Formats: sequence, structure tokens, C-alpha cells
Amino acid sequence: MINVSFRQIEVFLAVSSTLSFSRAARLCHLSQPALSANIKRLQDTLGARLFDRHTRKVTLTAVGKSS
Repeated sequence: MINVSFRQIEVFLAVSSTLSFSRAARLCHLSQPALSANIKRLQDTLGARLFDRHTRKVTLTAVGKSS
């Protein structure tokens, strides 16, 4: 059984809509490291990477787009 929290879904939606970890962190009232930790736990739970992070760019992976 997959155990995903509401907070992880909220964080995923914030990052996917802003395509920015820093803006999503502000929207979710989290520090950027806390937001990143939530995303990492979600990806670990799902067994798939949801975002590709580059220096100043975030994009959804194919799995992230289908989530």
C-alpha cells in the first residue's frame, strides 16, 4: 500500500504549478530544505522521480506529468 500524505500532495502541486522549489516553499509556508525533503519522501514512496532539477529550472518528468 502506498502511503502518501496530504502535505506531500500539496507540495507536489505547488512545485508542479510554479515550477520553482523556492516559490513553492513560500506558498506552502515551508523552508526550501523542508519542501525538498517532502518531495524526496514522495518520490521514494512512489519509486519514481517526479521532477528534473537544473540550476535555475524545474521540469516535470514523464511520471510527474502523469501523476
